[in-house]
Amino acid sequence: MTLVNEFGPLIETGEIDGFTYEVRGTTHPMIYVYRELNGVFVHNVTQQGSSSAQSVARMLIAELPKAAK
Repeated sequence: MTLVNEFGPLIETGEIDGFTYEVRGTTHPMIYVYRELNGVFVHNVTQQGSSSAQSVARMLIAELPKAAK
């Protein structure tokens, strides 16, 4: 419920390169990306703006670790 309370209802979801992305909120949509890595979830979030959800999700994913170190 924390995501719903902070960002709003789920509008869209999908997967890119092993990460899950969610678009939440109706007036100012937020993109939230996450994935489990070594038993810990890594995540990132930002406002969608005028770009597509997939485009913003790819930018957020680029900032996160891809593999175990």
